[in-house]
This record gives sequence, C-alpha cells and structure tokens, in this order.
Amino acid sequence: MINYNDITGRDNSERNDCAVVAAMHTLDITYAAAKDLMSDFGRKDGKGITTSEIIRALRTKAVSAEYVELSVYLDRLAAAPNGYKAKNLTINAFCYDEIDLAPNERLVLLSKGHASAYVDGQVKD
Repeated sequence: MINYNDITGRDNSERNDCAVVAAMHTLDITYAAAKDLMSDFGRKDGKGITTSEIIRALRTKAVSAEYVELSVYLDRLAAAPNGYKAKNLTINAFCYDEIDLAPNERLVLLSKGHASAYVDGQVKD
C-alpha cells in the first residue's frame, strides 16, 4: 500500500486521482507527467476518468495496453482452491493467489470506479 500524501508532486487536496497514480507507477513517470497524460484524455482536477479514456491514454505511452475482462479468468478462478467468484474476488487474490502474475509484469488494474497498479510483484494502490 502506498501513502498518497508521500507522492512527490501531488497536492494533498487532490481527490479521485487513482488513475493518475496507477499510470505513474505503471509507466514509471512522475506524478505531474501522469496527471498531464490523464488530463489530455479528459480528466479534470478532483474528478475521475472513464475506463475507456484510461486505456486510450495508456496506449499512447505503453508498448501495448489492452482491456481484459475478468470473465476471461473465471474458469481458472472457479477451479482454484478458494473457488473465487467475480463478486467476491479481491485485487490481492487476483494478483497473488490465483493468477500467478510474473513479478516483472506492469499492469493497470481497473475495477468498478477504481484503478491501481501491479508493478515489481506488488499492488500499488
């Protein structure tokens, strides 16, 4: 878990900037650069941004950015020892318990109304 108040260049009064923070970590850029990137795709200060706009923004910077529905993983999750279902699946369970993501993968994880990053084997949320 990160402390949002310790992010260099972030105004502590800023809200709804999870997409900015996720892009910052995933793309390994400054908070200001990530904020500018999201602003270029419609994010206003203190407001969130849609999933489709996050993906469009990431595609301009990343080698590849694709949206994969959780349903792609449901068969694997249902067969897992914990028998996760989409409604009770946590980000930690997805990243660490069931999918076995490689430590060097860099992902932006999008859930309903929230974005976080998976970088260097850790969830940055």
